[in-house]
Amino acid sequence: MIRIGIDPNMFTVGSFTMSWHGLMVGLAVLAGIVLVARLAKDKGFTSEDVYSTALWGVVGGIIGARLFNVIDQWSTVYQYDPKQVLYFWEVGLALYGALVGGFVFGITYAAIRKMPLGKVADLAAPGMILAQAIGRIGCTINGDAYGTPTSLPWGVLYTNPAAAGLV
Repeated sequence: MIRIGIDPNMFTVGSFTMSWHGLMVGLAVLAGIVLVARLAKDKGFTSEDVYSTALWGVVGGIIGARLFNVIDQWSTVYQYDPKQVLYFWEVGLALYGALVGGFVFGITYAAIRKMPLGKVADLAAPGMILAQAIGRIGCTINGDAYGTPTSLPWGVLYTNPAAAGLV
């Protein structure tokens, strides 16, 4: 059994809490963009193409992540307190929404700029995969991507009381 006892929150200053998950998501986005920027020249894109498209992809990712979370949690959270929809830092974001929203905004921006959409998608894919891998490290520390109980040796047991996966 793999035991994870890390506190999901790195530190708190006033009302601000820095979590491992938040840090890893930020690093994931940065690493994905840097990777794509390095690959861009070989694919016929400028770094300005990458950074401007990434900006819109990140904005769309945040909007999509929140929208998917609101839809997913509507009956348990938001219908009882609709103002919580605006508090994205409190209740949550959804990975699939980030992927869909980021793709839609990024590809729409690329289409407006008349970039070849297939090449844009091919260029973005390695960055998205890298970002996914790094972001999942944060999910693992946070304990929010747990599965069913198991006694197998690769099962994970969360021992910190603040971990989302603690049962």
